[in-house]
Amino acid sequence: MKRNILLTVFFALWSLFSFALVTLPSIFCDNMVLQQNTTVKIWGWAKPFEEITVTTSWNKKSYKVTTNNTMTWSVDVSTPEGSFTPYEITVEGWRKLTIKNVLIGEVWLCSGQSNMEWSPRNGIMNGDQEIAAAQYPNIRFFQVVPRKSEFPQDDLYGEWKPCSPETMIDFSSIGYFFARDLLKELNVPIGMIGSYVGGSPIETWMPMDGGKVYVEESAKLLPEVPWSPSTPGCLYNAMIAPITQFKIKGFLWYQGEANEPNAEYYLANLQDMIWSWRKHWINSTGERWNQMPFYFAQISPYNYGTKEACPKIQYAQLYVPNQVAHSAMVVTSDVVDDVNNIHPKDKLTVAHRFANIAISETYGRKMDQNKLFCPYSVDAYKMDKGVFLIFKNAKDLRSTTKKIEGFEVVGDNGVWYPAKATIVKNEETGTYNRVNLYCSKVKEPKMVSYAWSNTALPSLRNEYDLPASCFIIDEVRNGEDVYREDVYTPMLHGEE
Repeated sequence: MKRNILLTVFFALWSLFSFALVTLPSIFCDNMVLQQNTTVKIWGWAKPFEEITVTTSWNKKSYKVTTNNTMTWSVDVSTPEGSFTPYEITVEGWRKLTIKNVLIGEVWLCSGQSNMEWSPRNGIMNGDQEIAAAQYPNIRFFQVVPRKSEFPQDDLYGEWKPCSPETMIDFSSIGYFFARDLLKELNVPIGMIGSYVGGSPIETWMPMDGGKVYVEESAKLLPEVPWSPSTPGCLYNAMIAPITQFKIKGFLWYQGEANEPNAEYYLANLQDMIWSWRKHWINSTGERWNQMPFYFAQISPYNYGTKEACPKIQYAQLYVPNQVAHSAMVVTSDVVDDVNNIHPKDKLTVAHRFANIAISETYGRKMDQNKLFCPYSVDAYKMDKGVFLIFKNAKDLRSTTKKIEGFEVVGDNGVWYPAKATIVKNEETGTYNRVNLYCSKVKEPKMVSYAWSNTALPSLRNEYDLPASCFIIDEVRNGEDVYREDVYTPMLHGEE
């Protein structure tokens, strides 16, 4: 009897101390990168009323907190300017944890589906050379292990790893090349968090707090596939929600191909997802909700089964930056090597474009807007014969083919016909950002489109060789309207 009592007491004490040990989320581990020049949150779990002390070696400060009755704790810690000096963080309660080789610099999250997930191991341009050269220990990767969940989770699976040929080969190619560009430009450590699932529709990445009936409706149009879930919010809950308290600089997003069956919903869903992610991060980290940079890639031409699915999603993506502040789009139509391959191998070009936007718009090292954003038009105007367009983000339009393909016009009969396109000088601005269109079969054009098909490979470029996006203009206006001042005012990406 006495022996049984002693065993009971032993196991009770063992249980008490086992579950009282202070623990940290997976995101806090050796080799991590913290965001520079800000206040970051460090948090974890312990037994109620356990006193926790967090000490940071860069300022030799200690931060004390007592665990509450939910068995959680957190402290706000100031970070200095980024440097390549490795630091340590100690967290001590009833046991002591030490996080080693901590760097302070810039942290970005890259997410989406397979084109963001696409790693050098999957096959990229100049892959062997790039892998061999990937010796950048001041770039760190945190790759989130794919999971789904019905409810938001507190933690996820992953660990921070310094960049090397052995680690880079399985990380996002775009994430790696983006980080390399930022490292060279900013000269501070770069941390990249990769959270992506191939074939995942946007609905799975959207937090579902507050209802969102339209998201559930759009998800009903998605077919069941073996490579990804389609339940709204399930990937956000497992792969994003657990790290919304972790301070980052901004987001990179490459997704949309999986939404081919419900392309009409993509504009609303992408806008809502951006706002939702920002609000969840800001509620946790204290920044202004609409300030976090969100940069995304326009999907590439591909031979989808659904007619016009690609241009519908591309056009929705083109439209978003003019509605959502501090967002911008990267064009990808010129990196396609085969319209029957949904995974272009040129990830370097896409990453360079992401990096140029971040360097200019986030870090203030301004570049010409035409180098950052693709040309497109929003208005068509009547002229004596045909119509003309004024392009934004272009001063010197040119074509990679002798004949400019892709322009179409439609008249009263509702039939679309190809139109002859000519680049001409805009007399009002002295630049070559005007295109004249003529079609003998349409005397009174009512609408104009460009590259409006799944497999269109636009030949029209601006002076920085950025291809024009597809677009559709649903009204041809009177020619005299072109002299309004706002036609020539550049539409800055991110303006509301």
